[in-house]
Amino acid sequence: MKKIIYIFIYLFISVYSFSIYEVGITYGDKPNEIIFPISFTMSKNNDTYVLDYGLSKVVLFDKKFKFIKKLDLEKGNISIKNIKDKIYLLNSIKNSITVYNLNLEKIFSFGSKGMTEKKFNHIGEIYMIKDKLYIFDEYNYRIQILDKNYNYLSQILLPKFEYIYKPYYSFNYDLSYNNGIIYILDKFNKKVYEYDVKTNKKIKKELNLAEMVSPAKMFFIKKSLVLFDKSNNNIYFPGVKTTKKVKEEGKKNNVEILNGSKIIEKDNNIFFIRESSIYKYNIQTKKEKKIIDFKKISKGEYLKPIALSEDKKNNLYVVDNSLNKVLIYDKKGSFVKEIENIGIFPTDIAIDDNNNKYISIAGENRIKKYNWKNRLIFTYGGYQEFPCNYKFWYDNLDKKEKEKKKKSEDRYIYNLKLDLDSMGYIYVLDSKEMNIKKYDNFFSEKDIIGGRESLLNIVRGKKSFDKFGWDEQNLDNLSDIFYNDNKIYVLDRFYKRIDIIENGKLTKFIEDKFSENGLNGIYVKNDKIYVTDTYNFSIKIYDNSLKRIKDVSLLQYGIMPVKIYGDYIIGISTKEALKKNYRIYNIKELLND
Repeated sequence: MKKIIYIFIYLFISVYSFSIYEVGITYGDKPNEIIFPISFTMSKNNDTYVLDYGLSKVVLFDKKFKFIKKLDLEKGNISIKNIKDKIYLLNSIKNSITVYNLNLEKIFSFGSKGMTEKKFNHIGEIYMIKDKLYIFDEYNYRIQILDKNYNYLSQILLPKFEYIYKPYYSFNYDLSYNNGIIYILDKFNKKVYEYDVKTNKKIKKELNLAEMVSPAKMFFIKKSLVLFDKSNNNIYFPGVKTTKKVKEEGKKNNVEILNGSKIIEKDNNIFFIRESSIYKYNIQTKKEKKIIDFKKISKGEYLKPIALSEDKKNNLYVVDNSLNKVLIYDKKGSFVKEIENIGIFPTDIAIDDNNNKYISIAGENRIKKYNWKNRLIFTYGGYQEFPCNYKFWYDNLDKKEKEKKKKSEDRYIYNLKLDLDSMGYIYVLDSKEMNIKKYDNFFSEKDIIGGRESLLNIVRGKKSFDKFGWDEQNLDNLSDIFYNDNKIYVLDRFYKRIDIIENGKLTKFIEDKFSENGLNGIYVKNDKIYVTDTYNFSIKIYDNSLKRIKDVSLLQYGIMPVKIYGDYIIGISTKEALKKNYRIYNIKELLND
């Protein structure tokens, strides 16, 4: 009997292990690896605590940046601060604060969304003055004051600011204290207010910061008020005309997701995060030094794979739209080479019979063509052709043109997908314009297919046969395109359907019980249609009569499939779901066709 049980266990493990396996190496699996350092703080002995927003964790390093410890977190933690040897973590989703000791052991937590005591609406930064905690409650326009045991004491009412909703979390206020006066930086209104620490009442005196572009941080150095401008990395001394630049020429500033928590002052030095590194700037010597670079990605490692394709030799091409490169693996899954620096935020790739690669670069509103040697030979597009990224287009205008155009807060990058037919025609799916543009291989436009559903039909709940669905909350509903046997297949997440286009017209579609926003990847081969249904953990397979013939569940493997091409998928492990840690899997045996 025991033998039978052991054989069964062996067979189960064998099937489980070999039905699906990973291809390549995903960066971020090691406990000391950092992807998105959104905030950091330091202890007295210079241990550094780094909050990784992408992987939802805190990593503790010693003063030489040797790894000490990792603490896994829930989604939504956006700021970390050391106050008197206690580590405070702010959670933007829960509007809460969790307190840890220096060894990252939990001590206490409090807060939720609301308007009463110890409840917050858009929780802001936290500070301590004379054993009292001052916590910004931004959209309730106040500072809540707690004692050192987290009991509510009182509040300071703040001038209102007309905040604009942004698709990322940012702090409007910063605070500094000096000689009985609380200084409050209002970034939106570009002002510094003064409050009496004893009465909590505002003093009439105000400091106007109209000369600054984006004030981000405020602190005192030798009793002098210092302000940091995140737009140009300049340090301002109010009342003094000269400014000091905290920036190496030619370097791009990336201090924008969290205005304050990426910048700290300690011992006459300013420490700040630029991209994936921490820098130290000495105000007296005016010297800047990189002290640690977290993101050290090796060849063959990927961070966020977004699209897949294969050449005639069955080499696998993986587009990474975080690292802006294409990784190439052979049919055994071994790393071959990379095509680097392809452009900002690539979204898709297609390969023709001559091994030319067509790569859509949504972040730059264009498509790039590479030859069989992986050399760039042609670039086509622009904002007028593919309006995917307004910010990139606006930022590259000259000064006079910028004055004529409207600066938008929209930082969203819309989907830009593509595929080829056997004649070499290129089909570009533009999710912003909600259409498909057909080009020859010289990018001469031949046709435009589809378009946006009328507002009247959207309101009435009617569906046109030749239009794509949309809503005001999510305009990015067209997620993938595939060409096969004179048919174009398009995934429409709004209508939850697969559109099938023949001779330039939508003739058929598949409607099924797809999950909300779950339609993300499509692949067609041998009269079978493979569709990823991400949040149902499945790949749905249809025959050429559009009847569902199989539902391949990935639930037992804990994988949410995102994209599919041939035997490969891009998926997210459920235990990593909140962290969006993408992986590539070979599922040939699981598909079993």
